[in-house]
Amino acid sequence: NLVKSLTDVLQPARERGPELEMEIGKLFAAFNIYTGDEGKARLQIAVWAEDLGEFPLYAVRKAARWARRGEERLPSLSAFISDVRLAVGSGVMERRRLLVGWLNGRAG
Repeated sequence: NLVKSLTDVLQPARERGPELEMEIGKLFAAFNIYTGDEGKARLQIAVWAEDLGEFPLYAVRKAARWARRGEERLPSLSAFISDVRLAVGSGVMERRRLLVGWLNGRAG
């Protein structure tokens, strides 16, 4: 089912919390930012997860890959969000909303 597939792919990453936290943790590990303070690490992951939660997980993963392959140090959260927006693609979320609305209206 195409709509189900689109819905799954484009769902906000906050709905897949453990996977989002794992992606952020992998990004932090790649840049070796762990200081030995487990509480601080959990808090940093929570802050990033909160701000990235509205975006699809595929875009977070893509931006993380770009950062790991192209940066010498961890980008700021705001720079990373810019990359996530770029990874989502132009108008993708709006097209999804229109398609789902059209299909829901058609089904009714």
